[in-house]
Amino acid sequence: MPRTVLLKHTLPDGPWHYDWLLARDGDDDGAGAGPLISFRVDTDIRRRSLAAFDAVRRPDHRPDYLTYEGEISEGRGKVERIDAGVCRIDEESPSHLAGAVRWQGPMRRFEALKSGRIWQVRLGATDIA
Repeated sequence: MPRTVLLKHTLPDGPWHYDWLLARDGDDDGAGAGPLISFRVDTDIRRRSLAAFDAVRRPDHRPDYLTYEGEISEGRGKVERIDAGVCRIDEESPSHLAGAVRWQGPMRRFEALKSGRIWQVRLGATDIA
């Protein structure tokens, strides 16, 4: 099953945010993954009580980021892996993304809808097998 990671991206001048990366393909180890769907988020999206959050879509990232930690080229800061899991992408269009993600425990559905520059991500209230 494709991988997902949550990275803490610290900028050179100190502020930080999370990068949520989702593979469209590949296996549990990240092998065979192509470009990764990428979102910038300001909250820890793994919290079980979280029902929704806002995200900013970023350009696709290289699959190396499924396992990479450290300095980013061209002085863009550094990344640290906070967590890794598996995901499934069921639908993808320029304004809609739907699938499921598992950090720890059962899979949890998500749906992301684009509203201007912001994507509104809703997390399913129930876990799925």
